[in-house]
Amino acid sequence: MCWPSRTANPPACIPDDDFLALGGQSLSGTRLSGRLSSALGTPVSLRTILEHRTPRAIAEAVAAGDTDTGFTPEEFAEHYAQHTPTPGVPAPATPAQRRFWALAKVNPGDITYHLPLMVRLTPEEQGDADSLDARTMAGHVQRGVERLVRRHESLRTLLSGDVDGPQQVVLPADEAAHRLTITVLADEAELLRHRATPFRLDQDVPIRAAVCPDGDSVLLSLVIHHSACDGWSLPLLMADLEAAWTHAEEAEDTTVVEPAPSPTGIIATWQDAWESSGQEAHDREYWQEQLADVPCPLPLPLDRPRNPEGATKGMLASYALSDAEVQAVYEAARTLDATPFMVVHAAVAAVLSRLGCGEDIALATPVSGRHGGMDEAAVGCFVNLLVLRTSLAGQPGFPGAGGPHSDHEPAGR
Repeated sequence: MCWPSRTANPPACIPDDDFLALGGQSLSGTRLSGRLSSALGTPVSLRTILEHRTPRAIAEAVAAGDTDTGFTPEEFAEHYAQHTPTPGVPAPATPAQRRFWALAKVNPGDITYHLPLMVRLTPEEQGDADSLDARTMAGHVQRGVERLVRRHESLRTLLSGDVDGPQQVVLPADEAAHRLTITVLADEAELLRHRATPFRLDQDVPIRAAVCPDGDSVLLSLVIHHSACDGWSLPLLMADLEAAWTHAEEAEDTTVVEPAPSPTGIIATWQDAWESSGQEAHDREYWQEQLADVPCPLPLPLDRPRNPEGATKGMLASYALSDAEVQAVYEAARTLDATPFMVVHAAVAAVLSRLGCGEDIALATPVSGRHGGMDEAAVGCFVNLLVLRTSLAGQPGFPGAGGPHSDHEPAGR
């Protein structure tokens, strides 16, 4: 097991290598947390890695019992088995599922939480020297997506409920596969309309696909509802889909698929560990204090009026750092005893303050919601938003702006 590195072939780590100095951040720390926990047979949290940082210090912390309270691998497996849903039997919805169910009730026609993917299938890629037939490709896509639905629980989960809130029902694999229909469309305009059709979360499996001819090629559109998938999950799904197509002729029975880890089982088990450790009450009190009277929205001077009713449309602003700037960020992180993310976040907070947002800057950042181990192979919606609040009162220097995150960020749940 190697410490994180920004090089393609990192050298083996030594006992005093520093996790942050070698480019470690929350995502690599999450993976390392799961692997250390599995290898050592005791929970090793992300907080422990960020606070102790070297293999020697982490080993000493584990030996001294100075780690976050959590389940042993055996306890985790027991709780996971208890919480994994039985197909056809209603089960409690996860926090993410409750949010998406409520949003769908408020605005049934909204497509904000669709995750659309468009892929061009070419004759060269499919081993065909001439052209592709859309209907033939629809059959291949049908078989591939069916395997995804059979393998991943979240892709055959319906959400329904009443005034008491939602429940989830995981469909039996055969029933979910039967509900899939791969549509063959005439042109790209129809494909775009297909992508914009809302999901009925209580009736539709949260994935659909369509194909349409485009010259010698075929366009494939996959649409997945965010309640069943997040950014971490997408590469897992694409890898499974590629494997299904690559080995389609070798499979004797396409209905026999090894199930992936249950996202519901994982999330409910971590919730058990959080509650049983007493951490839930502590975290709730902490965040109530941290976010009391938070400025919302930030008083950023705008060049046009803010929509009073709210809107879901927006634009993405991108800025590419040069190699020299990236190196400067890493050097600043080492000097400030922080991660590169903390440095960039502090810089953004400082810029917003200079633009007129005041001295109290609250920004939200996505967090994976995964703890390592089997979480890494699960397809579902684990992601959440963590609010980072920075005080720039008293005109602090850059180290003062970057410092608070070492306390705030690891505490997020």
